[in-house]
This record gives sequence, structure tokens and C-alpha cells, in this order.
Amino acid sequence: MRYLTFLSFFLTMLTGCQSQNTYNRLEPHQTKTTSAYALQAQTLNPEQDRHIEKIKKAITDNDQKSIIEQVALLAQIKTNRTQAFKIIYEMLKSKDMADIASEALKNINNPTSSELNLLAEICSLEDDHKCVVESVFGLSSYLGSDKNRDPFQLNNLLWHHLTALLNKEQYEASSTMESDWIELANNFRNAESISQKTNLWESWKRMNPNHPISTNPPDIFIYLEKFQPPKIAVIIPLSGNLKSVGKAVRDGIVANHLTEEAPFRGELHFHDSESANMPSIIDTIKKNHASLIIGPLLKHHSKNFVELTQEEKIPTLLLNYLEEPTEKSDDQYSIGLSIEDEIDELITHLRNEANNRLLIVANNSSWATRSNSLFIEKWPVPSAIARFEKTSDMTTVIGSAAGSEASFTRKANLSKLLKPEIEFLPRSRKDIDAVIVFVSPLESSALEPILKFHYLDSVPVYATSQSELSDIKFDSLSVTSIEFPFINKTKERTRSLKNELGLTSRLSQELFALGLDSYNLAQILPIVSSTPTLTLAGQTGTLNLAEHNTFKRTFHLTKN
Repeated sequence: MRYLTFLSFFLTMLTGCQSQNTYNRLEPHQTKTTSAYALQAQTLNPEQDRHIEKIKKAITDNDQKSIIEQVALLAQIKTNRTQAFKIIYEMLKSKDMADIASEALKNINNPTSSELNLLAEICSLEDDHKCVVESVFGLSSYLGSDKNRDPFQLNNLLWHHLTALLNKEQYEASSTMESDWIELANNFRNAESISQKTNLWESWKRMNPNHPISTNPPDIFIYLEKFQPPKIAVIIPLSGNLKSVGKAVRDGIVANHLTEEAPFRGELHFHDSESANMPSIIDTIKKNHASLIIGPLLKHHSKNFVELTQEEKIPTLLLNYLEEPTEKSDDQYSIGLSIEDEIDELITHLRNEANNRLLIVANNSSWATRSNSLFIEKWPVPSAIARFEKTSDMTTVIGSAAGSEASFTRKANLSKLLKPEIEFLPRSRKDIDAVIVFVSPLESSALEPILKFHYLDSVPVYATSQSELSDIKFDSLSVTSIEFPFINKTKERTRSLKNELGLTSRLSQELFALGLDSYNLAQILPIVSSTPTLTLAGQTGTLNLAEHNTFKRTFHLTKN
């Protein structure tokens, strides 16, 4: 994280200055931090006031070193420390430096319960799932037992961040209580249907009637206990030029619908967006008393639907992203198959790996052109670009963009001047940190010999799922690629679905997976507003609720 070079020095002072503290009783949980001005009016230690004033001045002067120093000194004063950190968190958050406060809190020895509560609160706002989990687990002796705060709220916070964390990494339990939470969360993630999730919960609750999860269950379990099979209206193209697109989505929705046990299976009603106008479709849906809506699929229909349903309260999952911000109602959400989600995942990974100097290799297909444009727009450092129209041009354009073509020319010119002929020794490239490829699966198979020819075979290669690099065996290339869950899955059910439904093309498989995810996600839309950290392990990726009521996808990256 930023600023840690400075922070680590000042935090070492804390370990020697703090005495052993026992946990205080939990303070009532606050869903929103109080404003800094209101808190400042309360009584603080005069020394704390001085540090806060110095922090305020350092923020104005953009003096990061002084900020870190004063925060570390403030952390040494135990009296009203929670209150003091609430104040500085609000100040630092406005300058995108909230991590300074959270890192200081993490390094306090034997934190009080109120300090752990605040740390969990701050980390939740910063989407630091592991920090939230560690903080709440640190309050384990209070889970479900403290009378001064809402145990449901604490359990709910832990559950949502734990499930989000486990979608990305494993978490090592340090107690039986932690193991219980982790085991239930992992089993819940693997249960794909509402009926499977409900049966899992009912069985677990019967076996653990006195467990804090059972006595104060997170809201998702309360929802499952009260679940009523919905009447779902689906708006997709079922005729015209895009009939095959709508059919693939429809088949995915129906496939998951049929996996539900009868008591949990509601009704499905399909509406063809190409054979009727949107006002008449909406009118029919309302007359049929639909409780959930999936669709429309096509962007122009989604835009029209949103314009016509501003006052409607039916939970709706649009199957396309709109230009945001759009005037969607609070009950309308979006999901889609935008390549931008994969580009964002690649960029996040590349930044974590400290790669700066990049070579981008892209063909001239529409998806590769779009990917290339998005990547260049989002990547802060200019990159070398190798764009080609024909596979046979790959070697030449990569050589030109990477500068090896000029090197070969220099070698040829020197060979004419010098006798005997000079020996040209291959060396690993130090001028390129990574190669990003937006190419077809066929072109992917030609990557290794071409990169080797240009002495780039020791440079790590990264790709989106469209290139399907995970299916290719390479001798020396280090390849990291995004995994599209449904396409990469080898489960028997997945293979049989692909064969039985003739899902031979990549597009048909992506659309079918969108249908699978949209059905599962629509089932829990009624509680999404109360679960902003909701994470669903889907067939199109891991689904996370982002701004503008939009579900974005994150992905697992595989290494060859």
C-alpha cells in the first residue's frame, strides 16, 4: 500500500509504548461514521487535539511524511483513541489517504473492541475484505453475545466480507469458531441453486442450533427461510436476426430453473422483445403480476425499458450495461458481458506485479480493437503496440514494435563491415516488462516461436479469456490468462449442457452462462439493496455489486 515505507518506521514506536489491554465491551455499531466536525466538538485529550491539528495542516500542505508521523504518534495515546481515529479517518478519506488510518489501527497491539469495530468499519468502506474478517474474528468472544450492539449486524458484516474474500483467496482459521464460518461460507458458495443453499442452511442450523450464526443469522439466510418462489418475466429477442442470441440466454435461464427443486421453482414467462413494443410488454408483465424481471437483453430495449419504468418497484435485472449514470430506479440492476471487466482485471494484476513497460499485441477483430482501446485508455504509461491484420504479419509487426527488427538490421550492417562475421548473442529483453495479447486461439498457438525469435520468450505474457491461452501447452513462456468459468469448467454437468444444447461457439457459451447467472442473481435481487458487499460466484465470473446498481465481474487468473 502507499506510504508504508514511512509508516513502518513510526509504527515500530507503538509496540514499546503500549501496555497490555483487555477488551472493553463493544460499543454500538455505527453504519456511518459521524462527521469529523461533530466528533471534534467532543472532549479529547489536549495532546490528541494537537496531533489532529498537525494532521489537518499536513493535509493542507500535502506533507505525507508529517501525516504518517502524526498518525503514528496519535495511535500511542490510548484514551479516546477510537474517537480520535474516527476524526482523522474522515479527514484522510477526502484526500484518498484512508489507508494511513487503517494501517495504524492494524498495528496497534491488543486493540480494544471499539478499535476493532472501527477498523472493521473503515476496512468495509475501503472494500478490504481480509481486514474486515480479521477484525470481526478478533471480536469472536462477542459474536452473538454482546448486549450493547446488534449481533445480527456484526454477523452480517462478517458474512458478506468473508464470502467476498473466499472468492479470491483461502483464509486460514485459527479457532473452531472461525472454521465453522469458513466451512459454511465455502459450502454456501458451492451450492448453486436456491434450493441447494436453503437445504444446506436448514441442515447446518439443525446441527448447530446454539451457534452465533444460527441465533443471529446473516440476512441472506433470513431471506432463504422466508423465500417464496417468484413469478419471473424474461424479455429477450426470440425472433428476427438475433433469435439465436436470445435462445442461448433463454436456455441458460431454463437450465437453472429446472435444477431447482419443485417447492422452490417459480414461474417463467418469456416475452419477445422483437415482436411487440416495450410499452405493451411492460403492460402484460404488470397484468401477470410478475415479482421479478430479467431483461431486456439488447441495449436499446434496456434503455427504453428504464425510461418507461421509473416508478415501478419490481426488482429487475437488465442484461446489458447502459451508459452510466442512467436514471434507473432503485430496484433496477444491470449485468452484462462487457470486455471492460476483463481489461480491469488484467490492469489490476499488472499493477500488483509492478509491470510498467508493456508490448501490446492485437489483431484487427472488433473485440481485440475494443480491448486494445480500453487498455490504452486505462493504462497510465504509453505502451508499444503491435497490431496486425493477418497471422502471417505477426512476426514482422511484433519485431517492429519491440525494436528487434532494428537490431537485426544493425547486425546485418555490421556483418558487412566486419570480418570475420560477428556472433550475435541472444539476451533476455530488459526493456519490456510484459506482453499483453488480444489474439485468437489460432494465433495464440503461434505466440511462442514468434516471441522466442524476438528474444521475448522470457517476458511474461498476459491475455483475456478470448485468446484461450490456458488451453495451450507452452515450453518456456510464462502465461497468465483470465478464466471464463463456464467455458473453462470441466464438470460433467457443464460438458453435458454444452453437448446437449449444441453450444459449440464461444459466443453461445458466454450467452448461455449469462442466462445461468441472471437466473441465480435475479432470485436474490430483493435483498441486494441491504447487502452492498454481495458477491456471487457465477458462470461468467465472480459478480460484485458496483456503483450505479451495476454488477461487475472479476475473474480468476490461471498460470500455464
